[in-house]
Amino acid sequence: AEAIGRHANEVAVTNLSEEGRAELRRELAENGRWRGEVAVARKDGTTVDVELVSVALRGQQDEITGYLTIHRDFTERQRAEKALREAHRQTETVMESISDFFAAFDHEWRYTYLNRRGLDRVRKATGEATSLDDVVGQNLWELFPELVGTTTDQELHRAVREQETVVYETYSPASESWVQVRAYPTADGGLSFYGHDITDRKEAEQR
Repeated sequence: AEAIGRHANEVAVTNLSEEGRAELRRELAENGRWRGEVAVARKDGTTVDVELVSVALRGQQDEITGYLTIHRDFTERQRAEKALREAHRQTETVMESISDFFAAFDHEWRYTYLNRRGLDRVRKATGEATSLDDVVGQNLWELFPELVGTTTDQELHRAVREQETVVYETYSPASESWVQVRAYPTADGGLSFYGHDITDRKEAEQR
């Protein structure tokens, strides 16, 4: 009863600027639909973030006769996204603190994450001042074609194929070091890779 007869902008007070409102009207006129995220004031003055969907209703002559507007509260989604970001931040903090070099790959063998020690190994192997953005998204076997056919190739593919953790030792000519690898398949078809430098141990065994 308080809303009927009043202009929508008086009832649903949003944080849209005049420029934003003009863009909304333009999209409705041209495309018949607008979608965006805005803050809307409640009756008590508090605000809530919503996904706003507005659709133009048209008559027989294709003229706009009204509007259908939906406000979808996505507070819980924001809270969940924030919690997920915090969990990712905590995971990255742990990964950066461990002494192993760590890498994560998706189901197409593309890097999805490297800790600092892992990036240092890539830089040493390639001889380039590579950044994390340079590596993430690249295919492991294309970045290091010399690994194809090696123990690493065989063992990592076995881990994914058999969905079992593999542990092996290998010598890396690129970094001139011995490495113990633990590789864990992930539920999405990817792989988590932990490498521990065991060069000192190997040299001691040889002596």
